[in-house]
Amino acid sequence: GNAGAPTTHSYGGVTPTGSLYMWGANAAGQLGLNEGPYRAPWQPAWGRTNRDKSTPNSVPGTTWKYMQNGVNMTLASKTDGTLWAWGSGPAGSLGLNTTSQYSSPTQIGTDTTWTGKIFMSGNASAAVKTDGSVWVWGQGGNRSLGQNDTTAYSSPIQLSGDWTDMGDGYLMNLIKPG
Repeated sequence: GNAGAPTTHSYGGVTPTGSLYMWGANAAGQLGLNEGPYRAPWQPAWGRTNRDKSTPNSVPGTTWKYMQNGVNMTLASKTDGTLWAWGSGPAGSLGLNTTSQYSSPTQIGTDTTWTGKIFMSGNASAAVKTDGSVWVWGQGGNRSLGQNDTTAYSSPIQLSGDWTDMGDGYLMNLIKPG
């Protein structure tokens, strides 16, 4: 491996009172603390400081419900049914209609019917709404978004069919009713 390469792993959790704490790698701003990578002009690229955190840090807000970490990115829901994303967004994996990077929580659309059930694998993401519909976005390689194509989608699109649950598989596992 590359001894000086930054790690991509970050961790977090939501308290019973709705506070969200994150720690670990922050190379893409995935801790949601409005702190992205930093490199002074005189430092070579390999010498940058990622502003990683070894202890839990509070992400702004007190109504967090559920969070899920991915590679260099985080998705989280709030008790008001909104869905939020931050970190690196290659292939549109943040669902924010862009491939840009965000170091602070940014709301995905204006919908308030997200259940908080979130799934992420690589650069593919999915979430469930209160009506039971499953929505997917991000990299579509290996037809991982269930769209019968390999297109990358930068905003949530509905997965056709009726589903009762979403599993935590390598790419994505869904359970059909009946």
